[in-house]
Amino acid sequence: MRRFLTMIMAVSAIFTLYSCQEKTPAEELDGPTVEWASNPEFKTLDFDGVDDELDINLKISAPAGIKSFVVKIDSKPLNNGEGLLDGFKLTELDLVNPAEETAFIVTMILGDGKTVADATEISLDLSALVPLIAGLTDEDSNHSFTLNIADSNGKSVEKTCTFHRVGVETPEYAAPTMIWEGNEDFAPIELQEEMNVNITVSAPAGIKSFHVDVVSETLSPIIQAINNGSTDMDLIGNADLAAALAGLTGGTLPTGDALLNQTEVNFNLSTLVPLILEFNPASGTDHSFTLTLTDNADQELSKTCTFHYTGVAASLTVDESSVNLWDNTVKLNVSGGATSVAYREKGTESWNPVTPDGNGEYIVAPVWNEGKNDAGLTVYTVEEGTGIFAGKTYEFQLDGETVADAELTTATGDVIPNGDMSGWTMKDGDLPYPNAEGESFWDSGNNSFAKLCQQDPEGVAYLKANMVLGSVFAPGNMYTGDFVMSGFSGTASFGKVYAWTARPFALKVSYKANVGTIDQVGDSDPDGDSYKDSKDITRIYAVVVDWTKQHGVTSGLGTPTGMWDPATAASLDEGAIIGYASLNITESKAEFTDVEIPFVWYDTAAKPAEGNYSIVISCATSNRGDYLTGCSTNELWVDDFEWVY
Repeated sequence: MRRFLTMIMAVSAIFTLYSCQEKTPAEELDGPTVEWASNPEFKTLDFDGVDDELDINLKISAPAGIKSFVVKIDSKPLNNGEGLLDGFKLTELDLVNPAEETAFIVTMILGDGKTVADATEISLDLSALVPLIAGLTDEDSNHSFTLNIADSNGKSVEKTCTFHRVGVETPEYAAPTMIWEGNEDFAPIELQEEMNVNITVSAPAGIKSFHVDVVSETLSPIIQAINNGSTDMDLIGNADLAAALAGLTGGTLPTGDALLNQTEVNFNLSTLVPLILEFNPASGTDHSFTLTLTDNADQELSKTCTFHYTGVAASLTVDESSVNLWDNTVKLNVSGGATSVAYREKGTESWNPVTPDGNGEYIVAPVWNEGKNDAGLTVYTVEEGTGIFAGKTYEFQLDGETVADAELTTATGDVIPNGDMSGWTMKDGDLPYPNAEGESFWDSGNNSFAKLCQQDPEGVAYLKANMVLGSVFAPGNMYTGDFVMSGFSGTASFGKVYAWTARPFALKVSYKANVGTIDQVGDSDPDGDSYKDSKDITRIYAVVVDWTKQHGVTSGLGTPTGMWDPATAASLDEGAIIGYASLNITESKAEFTDVEIPFVWYDTAAKPAEGNYSIVISCATSNRGDYLTGCSTNELWVDDFEWVY
């Protein structure tokens, strides 16, 4: 447009206005006329360049004076604003009442301060105006200027000047080409850390646009992140993308002016493509880059570069040195492009998936389910079948196939001393003591007044309630710890040091029992009256604790102290209660019954410190026996204590 206006200004004498001094009576005056001396028949005039010397001098006469003068322009580049400043569209010029948007052109044409209204003669010279169209279009085309003139008597004339732009033949450019050195057929090639992906791009007409569309499950998300969510990269028109790619490739990938209007370019993907390997592509995957070029002759070429990643054959081994039977975990060494990893205890049906953690490591671990116990405390249980436990064999699956040489058999776990109740000795002379000679894991409330725990003829522990001196109720009991009698009261010190190597899933025990109705209520039992004549509860529980000393419970003729229940507190003054397994027996069992009592855990990560008191197992014929409340005829037989994993 600037060139267009500059040339208009250079020919500012297009219009020359003449006014007649003498007026003829209006009814005698002729109407307006338009004369083209060099082309009286107004034939179409050819022109082919901005420098053409054309004779387009038009003489307009209007003896009655010009009332209106409109020039209608029929010219595609002028009408559509092609090549004009800010896309200004020129369709007509009103020389009498110029529109605001064309006033500056009219002023340039007429000269500053000149007016057309009432003029009787005008010389209009389009000789310099028309050739300017050649600078706006090369097409073979017609361009017309229609002059509509009306005088003050209402007479009018219309004349059209038509000009033929002789078209410029568009040169025929060779089609663009892309040549991949060493891979002229653009066959898929293996993805490697070092690659030669140099593509010579030739576009004799000059490159107008260049796009690269990436299809790669590994690289596409990265491209989308720097390209407004798209994998189609505009390497010429997107400056922000060009900057991001320069950072990724170190500037080796041409973008922007390095492509625009270039006729030959070395398009180098050698840096961008190997980046795929840094993001662990899956084995057996293809990654494609489709290059699409359009040249200035609107010829298009598209080529696809495909890179295949065979990958390393997936493998799985078990890091047996990492087995932790307390945390119930093991690390698996997984290499290659594994798509799935799973494990299960051998002989079971369901496979448990294993996914890499934040460090990319495959760790087999238990699934913990959160819940509330009857006291409203938060407890956790292991989802059955998950985690690595003692005394079991596990098998592993990789990409849906069982790995034959990757079985893991864990250590057998921990043993409960004298768990089969086969070892018995005497304490303090004639008191039955449920331990082998030299051992002191178990104890009971046996004293000189009552035998509350002894070995029955079948070789099991027999616990029986007693009425001491015929009037004082004492429940049968056995527990891990120590007992001391002082006067008419005894203190049971719960807890033993135990070297845990494996977390138990449950406590297994064999028992039979006679459970009656509560017929004895201790004077110091705050809730005793509510239990009178109700069904008694015989109880067995095991507790994992982390205590710095034993916890004492004193009971007898005095006020009992130290009562505790692992199901109602997660810690005592001596330290933490980590987890427990508890069984309430409310029905008599005439025959031995095997039962597995599952553990619940307050803390899934803690492990008792070495040397601390860490285990309590307790059996009592009456749950409230410490308060001297219970059934005086209750009996409990127990045998074969062992951990279930």
